[in-house]
Amino acid sequence: MLCELLSAQAGVLEHNISIEVATRYKEGARDSLLGLAELLRHLFPELDRPRSEQGANLIIVLICGL
Repeated sequence: MLCELLSAQAGVLEHNISIEVATRYKEGARDSLLGLAELLRHLFPELDRPRSEQGANLIIVLICGL
């Protein structure tokens, strides 16, 4: 279900909504991504902040591709 939602977000979920709703959604998505990066740093202490954020972004891109 996550794969379907992520692939549909730009084409479906972000249409016909207010700027405020879009802003809240984008901020929530960013916060979730930073949380994933923090989890990666916890699991892999050798990762610094930029690398863990890059890894979190890559995970999301790979999930979207599925």
